[in-house]
Amino acid sequence: MKQLLNIGIKIIGIICLIATIIIAIIAYTHKIEILPTYLAIIFCGILFESYRISKESKSILYVLLCAYFISLIVFFPNEGKGVYHIEEKIKRLPYVLCFSYLIILIASHKKRIIPRLTEGVTLLLSVSFIYWLLGKQLLNFETWYSSIITIVTLLFSLISVINGLFLVEFSKLNRLILSIWSTIIVFVIGVDNFIDLMNYVSFDHHHGFSDTFKIAIQYFLFGMSSIYLVQNFFLLLLLVPSKEDKDNILFYENIGDHYGRYSESQVKRLFSIFCIIYCFVFFYLNHKIKILPVNTIIWIVTFTFPIVLNIMIKINDKIRKSKSIDF
Repeated sequence: MKQLLNIGIKIIGIICLIATIIIAIIAYTHKIEILPTYLAIIFCGILFESYRISKESKSILYVLLCAYFISLIVFFPNEGKGVYHIEEKIKRLPYVLCFSYLIILIASHKKRIIPRLTEGVTLLLSVSFIYWLLGKQLLNFETWYSSIITIVTLLFSLISVINGLFLVEFSKLNRLILSIWSTIIVFVIGVDNFIDLMNYVSFDHHHGFSDTFKIAIQYFLFGMSSIYLVQNFFLLLLLVPSKEDKDNILFYENIGDHYGRYSESQVKRLFSIFCIIYCFVFFYLNHKIKILPVNTIIWIVTFTFPIVLNIMIKINDKIRKSKSIDF
């Protein structure tokens, strides 16, 4: 079986190589831009986060190969259309490749991609969401929809703060609520980030290294977060009962994924306080100086806080060990 699998991979690899050579020749002859700069940066972000999740370059290579092979379907002729536009199909290829890659990666690395949530992560996301709403001027009671958004946000944020600062009984219902709330936040901010980035589809309008670098960071971070954006979309989609799922098997399996991914261990109060301070400092400085867009600073804080916290914990452990040795 393994031998057949290896032969299949080699055949797919040869087909992809031949297709790549043909596409490159046609693109060079007709002067077609195969991969736009912004999409290349997004895909780099996707690959970077993929490796961070998988830790296996071979596994990522297989996913990429399968995704590329599947994306070649764009070159199949359309039924009912006499004219075959190869240029349009070549331009469409990288988009289909990105989408295929994300779907295959999520399907093959489901357990690794669904992050292990904690009270600290939900608290971090809640504070970030409040900052996002303030940036969008939606955290108010001026209109009926902004009032609903404000009440819901403050209610669930209060729940996450209470769970983060106090020892509250961690029932399955509690974990389910916090998990769904975290999923909604990631999905909403991710979609808004995608909409904002559509205004930067070309680098030609941005002169100077500073502007180009800021836009590149936004695309790269969106590439990293797009994996979780798609995953959270499916987590929310499967919460809606389907007619095809008569026994609600997928629904209950998704519910199990939600409270199953939420850690039962409670976060230390000191870490929760540090999380709030960390978010407040970065968000306040960015609000005053306006260095980066709201979505970008949120992703930076979200990705960097766990790293900073782990470094602080390791340093603290080393200090404790050295003190015990000296004693």
